Amino acid sequence: MQSSRSDINSVNYLTRIAREDANRRQFERRDCHINAGVMYSNKGVRGLVIGKAKLLNVSEGGAFLHVNTPDIPQHFVLYFGEFQYHIACVTIILKEKGRGVSFLKEQPTEFIDILSRISDPNEFIGRIRPTIYGLPELPTIPQKYVSQK
Repeated sequence: MQSSRSDINSVNYLTRIAREDANRRQFERRDCHINAGVMYSNKGVRGLVIGKAKLLNVSEGGAFLHVNTPDIPQHFVLYFGEFQYHIACVTIILKEKGRGVSFLKEQPTEFIDILSRISDPNEFIGRIRPTIYGLPELPTIPQKYVSQK
């Protein structure tokens, strides 16, 4: 079934790009059970809302995850540690048990392999050192800009 022109115009361009790539799985999905955080903007740019997610499987290009709140928007950021490593995501598919997301930037294979081998689901909840996992050190987000949900 082909999308109508009005459907295409009503969808954000990031979503359209992700949907075009969604049918072309390039990487193997790996099972995992890792707790992570999600953050998204609240009412425009007034602040960030923080939630929790559990990654159920992951690849270099995307993941399937369960989120603790249904009002997470289509575009959000998945983060590990105390905001030390973040991945911009777009929701591709919503299911009863979770959502399939595409990463806007391909993730390093070494990091995805580590996620699939970790046995402690809370490994990435506290402060981490990204360089241990082969990741670049990214700036953290000051707590004054973040509201917990």
